[in-house]
Amino acid sequence: SLLRFTDAKATVSSGTGAATVQTSADDIEIIRLVARHRLIRSTQIAVLVRRSVDRTNDRLQRLFHAGYVDRPRAQLDYLSIGAEV
Repeated sequence: SLLRFTDAKATVSSGTGAATVQTSADDIEIIRLVARHRLIRSTQIAVLVRRSVDRTNDRLQRLFHAGYVDRPRAQLDYLSIGAEV
């Protein structure tokens, strides 16, 4: 899946309270990669941060729910239509 950068938030508010998201140095590196590349696949991020795809996707999910990264509405498979990545 492709990801894009959003305005970062330190906390996520819910109706029952606020959950603080602890960011690590690896999270900051992921956020920087997404900001630098604008659109980047999670598999590409995993290679660049030298983590497994599963572990990277776990961190990306947490960053997504905290509002640090976003997913485009239409996630096209650019490789299948011949676009350069």
